Amino acid sequence: MRKMKQNEALDYINSLKNYEGYVQLSDRKLEIFYADQPINLVANKNFIYEAHFYSKSERKSIGIHQINDDFIVSETEIPQNISSEDIQEFFYNREENKKFKMLQIWEKHIDEMCENLEVLKLTKVVFGGFTQEK
Repeated sequence: MRKMKQNEALDYINSLKNYEGYVQLSDRKLEIFYADQPINLVANKNFIYEAHFYSKSERKSIGIHQINDDFIVSETEIPQNISSEDIQEFFYNREENKKFKMLQIWEKHIDEMCENLEVLKLTKVVFGGFTQEK
């Protein structure tokens, strides 16, 4: 995780290539970006509330959240072993049948409560892109 100021977060978002995702600004509707379009986000008096991006080719999910006057940027490498059971889809536009995906990341841990056996534990849920192109 990294901490950034808003101008750094904007520069970071605008530098992303081949990422799809969305940005929720304080005074606008959700802005959707698809992997084949450049991201050119400008903030004036508004601020980034949250943003999520995903790159299938880089297997990376990025989450950006505002906390006070800082922006926390979290980059997550997507493991190769993501299965269809680890993916949940949710509508963001029901009329056009458009959905976004959330990926569950599970890791093996030794669990004292299970006689020190290795068990899978949910460690993170991240944005996984859209199910339908624009």
